[in-house]
Amino acid sequence: VIIVVAQVISIVNANCDSTYQDPNPATSNGCFYPACTPTTVAVTTSADDITCVHDSSFCDDRTERFITASELSAIGRICTCKDILSYPQIIGTCLTHASFSPMLYQEDCSEGNPLCEADETTGKYLVGDTSVPFTACDLTCDSKWDHRVAIPQDTYKGCSFPNFDWTVASRSEFKTMHGNRYGIIDDTLYIGGTIKHIDRGELSSILAILQGPFTKSDPISLYGTESPLVVFGHTDLLCTVASVNKNTGKPMTIFNIKGTKECTINAMAFNEKYIVAGGYHTAGGQLFVDNTGTCTYANDTLGDASAMCKDGQTILKAHDRADTAFVLLMDLDSNVRWAIQPWLAITESSEPSYSAYVTDSSVDIYGDVYITGYRVDLKSKATVAMISKHFGNDGSILWEMEFADAGDSLRVVQDASEENVYVTLQVPASSTTEVLGITCDPLVQTVTMCSILAQISAETGSVQWARYAYGFSDESKYGDVRPAHPDDGPYIYASFYGGGVHQSSSELDQGTSYSGCRGTGDGTTEEKITDEIDPIFDNSLGPLTDTGCRMKGLGTYFNRKSQYALPAKFANTQAQCNWTKEGDYCLVKYHKHTGLPIWGSVTP
Repeated sequence: VIIVVAQVISIVNANCDSTYQDPNPATSNGCFYPACTPTTVAVTTSADDITCVHDSSFCDDRTERFITASELSAIGRICTCKDILSYPQIIGTCLTHASFSPMLYQEDCSEGNPLCEADETTGKYLVGDTSVPFTACDLTCDSKWDHRVAIPQDTYKGCSFPNFDWTVASRSEFKTMHGNRYGIIDDTLYIGGTIKHIDRGELSSILAILQGPFTKSDPISLYGTESPLVVFGHTDLLCTVASVNKNTGKPMTIFNIKGTKECTINAMAFNEKYIVAGGYHTAGGQLFVDNTGTCTYANDTLGDASAMCKDGQTILKAHDRADTAFVLLMDLDSNVRWAIQPWLAITESSEPSYSAYVTDSSVDIYGDVYITGYRVDLKSKATVAMISKHFGNDGSILWEMEFADAGDSLRVVQDASEENVYVTLQVPASSTTEVLGITCDPLVQTVTMCSILAQISAETGSVQWARYAYGFSDESKYGDVRPAHPDDGPYIYASFYGGGVHQSSSELDQGTSYSGCRGTGDGTTEEKITDEIDPIFDNSLGPLTDTGCRMKGLGTYFNRKSQYALPAKFANTQAQCNWTKEGDYCLVKYHKHTGLPIWGSVTP
């Protein structure tokens, strides 16, 4: 075999043996496989009525029917990698830039070269190199072949109970701590929540502590430790951020915000230096935040929300008749840099128009903060989704956006590698969000909402692209959004809520059109359109630009609003959310540069 790599010719000698068995084969790859069964035989729990296979091409269409791995599992049958491809007999070997990998089809070696020939009849690579042997158990799971990832036996399933190394609990005679959000920085677990009343009693002050760890060997935490005491009056309600050593379960600190009404932390975000916490406090309440940084004064007019600066404290006052959102930024030692109440311009007089709530937050490498939330019209009860960016030094507003008709289910994450922000939200059927350029206009009457993922410029707040999926539930629940690991490539993952009622499918090729290049090529005068999702741009390091078009000789760039832009429905990715009655959430993978959907997978 002669391989050309970077214009250097290398000669690789492969010993191809069709009967060779790997003497030290892998025994599992965490995957379940499909099967073939005679069309004359009903599938049962018997071991003799199925033949385990890698994919449907191994079945004879005339005499056999194909059964997916999921269908097999439903009747209590499984096929593992040791049941297919004559395991432990070796399969094909691919060489890619001096790296060896298993292969069964040519596409498994698209950037390399097979070391042995394919089967002349089937085109499959069933013979490999004996010096670098691979078997079926070296292959990876792939849903396109109707495989199913095996669930590890030590994870939570149904009514089973997971094994814990330790537990930490709040301990107080008259209070309880409710944890709502959490995150980990290095070896510290941070928990955001609220300390609430159980019974006020007759005490003028009450102690609240964290106790732990509770372990199997020390179930009453006899040898555990307590967090520093929190002492406060019996009328106080506290928003709290507690810290625990994640390795030992030892409580470390409790940071608290005293208040006069109910206070709830719904959002937390972290980077290497700062913690962002946000939520809301109820109408007429006050929050007293010890502040080591900037305090920004906001005037109180006719009962409106306000902020006062006094004796090293920022005093946040909610509107007299409306719940009011708040956000604070602090360092890892619980020193508050600033505390604000965002979106205060929503009230214009003593009659408040909206209550406001923060649902999620993110912080970038510069310490600037992004928050999402929603407003509720106190009369009509209509919701308007909100997202804003705030300066890390003092919390001042940098930009703000509203999404009319959007619901309260928002999540946000800032992507440092791309200088973009990603937001998930929901809109009801037949509604239009002009900012996103989307109309939720399903043809199926059972669709009740659209779940949306939008990419927004972190610098300007402008929408780059938006994609959506149809949902079939009247409930409004949070999905989530997370950037892919750098090793995975330029992708973003979003989870959408919307199943659990109807068994139906939602195409994911919906939303913003695709940009591209427009020009003449091949020395002719014929105009050619090349869309940004064309494979020619697969290795691009960022979104398509005019420079990118010209460098490839494809003419000039046109944007996603151009008359030449490709409508999303013509991308034809065939990615779907195949909703079931049991599956409430759909996980979707998108390409960050274009918003192109890669696949969708509904929870079982």
